Amino acid sequence: EFTAPDATITHLEAAVRKGAAMVIGTTALSPGQIEKVRRASEKIPIVFSPNMSVGANLLFRVTEEVSGALGGDYDIEIIEAHHSRKKDAPSGTAKRLGEAVSRARGKTPPMHSIRAGDIVGDHTVVFAGTGERIELTHRAQSRDAFARGALDAARFLKGKKPGLYSMQDVIKA
Repeated sequence: EFTAPDATITHLEAAVRKGAAMVIGTTALSPGQIEKVRRASEKIPIVFSPNMSVGANLLFRVTEEVSGALGGDYDIEIIEAHHSRKKDAPSGTAKRLGEAVSRARGKTPPMHSIRAGDIVGDHTVVFAGTGERIELTHRAQSRDAFARGALDAARFLKGKKPGLYSMQDVIKA
């Protein structure tokens, strides 16, 4: 399910009625809609992630590790770019990167969004200190990476008990 928030909830309700597992990658869900996903996961298995690519999900993990290792002497900011038709800004991926920083540092960093042309998805976490800068970047060059990850997530759910899973769980499997 990678449509729009209201459609995602409609499809989620149908999946619960049928007892079908679900992969959700829709972004811009409201807190109430996210709570509906959480409650549905008590009845069906769900993989829920703002980004299905393996590379972006590894970036989430590495971002948290680097954020904790560098300490407070480094400023952290997130820059993300997508095609001009993307409706939400910052993207769900940028927000998840911000959550990774927040877990390590206790606060969410500033985020900068670009909406232009046909950019599939670029995300950069900038760690800037005195005299040096580290940049962690993931660039999706086509939507194939998202599709492969979604298929991996669907295969992961086969035979799973109800629960709320992430792509981190899929990658570890």
